[in-house]
Amino acid sequence: MGIDASIDALTDALAGAGVESPQPPADPPNLEAINETISPMSLPAELQRFWQRVDPRSLRVWAYPQPIDPGFALDTWKQHRDEFPRIAPRTLFLVGFESWGCMSMELDSPDSRGGSLFEWRLEDGDFYLRYHQLSDWLDRMTELIRAGEFERRDGTTGQILHLTDPHTSLALTARPAPPPPNPVHGDVTAYWREPLRWPAHWQRLSGIEPEDVVPRGATHTIAEVLSSDPALALEATIAARVEDLGGTGDMTRVRVSDGTGTISINCPRAVTMLGPGIRQEFEFDVVVPPGERQRPPDLDAIEPADDPVEDISQRIMARYGGPATAVARAIRPL
Repeated sequence: MGIDASIDALTDALAGAGVESPQPPADPPNLEAINETISPMSLPAELQRFWQRVDPRSLRVWAYPQPIDPGFALDTWKQHRDEFPRIAPRTLFLVGFESWGCMSMELDSPDSRGGSLFEWRLEDGDFYLRYHQLSDWLDRMTELIRAGEFERRDGTTGQILHLTDPHTSLALTARPAPPPPNPVHGDVTAYWREPLRWPAHWQRLSGIEPEDVVPRGATHTIAEVLSSDPALALEATIAARVEDLGGTGDMTRVRVSDGTGTISINCPRAVTMLGPGIRQEFEFDVVVPPGERQRPPDLDAIEPADDPVEDISQRIMARYGGPATAVARAIRPL
């Protein structure tokens, strides 16, 4: 129908159900600023038109996940880009969110058409194609309202139609996809969460280049790193298995082993797009600063403390505390 026709049909359906019509935003959203931030990608025309005409917070319909406003969407996109780069491709822009449930629209880019809507969960799982375009999602809401598939509930700002869509009671894997083909994705209706399983244009727009995923070969074993001259800095590439992992939004600390030894590596957020992952093997390009080559403690050799809290504390410090042997400059999965 087109986005304007879909907005009008949804407005009429809401009025027919006896609730207030959606309102335009009190302050027009600065969509140009959003496009500047997400460049070279941009908001698809349907999404821009929807946000120009409708303040999602004024929608008197609850559709899981719930449509969101552009400010929240941009803040989430920037947080994922800066703090959680592996959580989702940069080309997916949030348009709906509720209780860790996400609906994201694929952005336009210089070499790929956007507009498709993918549903996914923050904590795990894959990306599932739900609608070919935003107007299809609005049309689904309209269809359910006209069919009486809703419950009336009192919200803080008035009555809301709580949609009883049978699709939302299903697991994400069982919810229906739109009929193929999709203009960009053809017959594909789901993509794995792992970045190396993303489409090539998702990888490229997320900063993953083909050369980033090609192993280059280890230059040193861990034993050779640990026995290197402590008076000098060392640059090396090691191939190792991640035995332990922990960290914060800024840094991931891993303990890795290659059969010749074990070291701890600090992995800054900027290099963690392709890893590390627990119990997986990676190539690490590392820098070892001058000074004593740090050897992680043997966790099995730690004497248990009488106090349980103290015992847990000393084991956590042994796993993640103290200086790391090296800092990663790049990580490539094996």
